[in-house]
Order: sequence, then structure tokens, then C-alpha cells
Amino acid sequence: MVTVYTTPNCGYCRKAKEFMQNNGVQFVEKSATENIDKILELTGRRTVPVFVQGNKVLQSSDPTELKDFLGIE
Repeated sequence: MVTVYTTPNCGYCRKAKEFMQNNGVQFVEKSATENIDKILELTGRRTVPVFVQGNKVLQSSDPTELKDFLGIE
């Protein structure tokens, strides 16, 4: 299961969620605003989206990086 931290008006977040839905990836969405301390702990930055899967963390909306992170070919 992937956790994704997002904000409501983030276009990159919206596209990343659409990408995961279109590829059958199950995820839990969490508010970046409500979890900013966790995001800073994980990445040291305030940029979204942030993806967490097990011990792996990705802070990017690049489709190629997201494919690699999720193991999608």
C-alpha cells in the first residue's frame, strides 16, 4: 500500500493520483497540511506530492520516477 501526502489545490498531486488509479495502484491519501511534520521528517522539504511505500520515499511527480518507485513497467 502506498501513502501519498497531498494538498487540495496541487495539480501535480491530482495527476499523480490519476496515474496511480489508472495503473491499479492502491493508495491512501493524507493531508500534507495536517502532516507537515511527518513530511519534513521524511524529506526535509515542504513540497508535495510525497509517496511512501514501506521504507521508500519519493518526492516527485515525474511519471518515470513514479513508475520506478511503484515498480510499474
